[in-house]
Amino acid sequence: MSVSPPRIYYGEVIPRKRSWDVPADAGKASYRGCCDQWGGAGVESRYREAGDDALVYAMRAGEEAAVCEFIERYQYLVLLQARRFRIPSDERQHWTGELLYDVSLSLVRSARPAPRSLPAYLIAACRRKAMMGERSRR
Repeated sequence: MSVSPPRIYYGEVIPRKRSWDVPADAGKASYRGCCDQWGGAGVESRYREAGDDALVYAMRAGEEAAVCEFIERYQYLVLLQARRFRIPSDERQHWTGELLYDVSLSLVRSARPAPRSLPAYLIAACRRKAMMGERSRR
């Protein structure tokens, strides 16, 4: 079964409802504003309303702003999972950034279709990373 890429018209992605909403206080995390180097708010909002499959497709096309949106969109979810898996508070930001970077690389390099649910995919990646960290400590 072949999966067609999401529809993009004239350089703009068709808006879709996001799979989960970011709380208002999530903007205090360290990754907010990372799109300033690619043109600020105009570039940042290009993928704000894109669906997960459109975002992964844009990441695979080499769009740096899409990678930035991926990190901003899911950093809060990964931070919550880091707290759930009892990652020490002084290591959480680094752990989150490392996991998001690794997942974004694996999504870009993969020839498989985008995951059906990126939040579930990220939660599973958090669980695997936490378990691997626990095994290495033993």
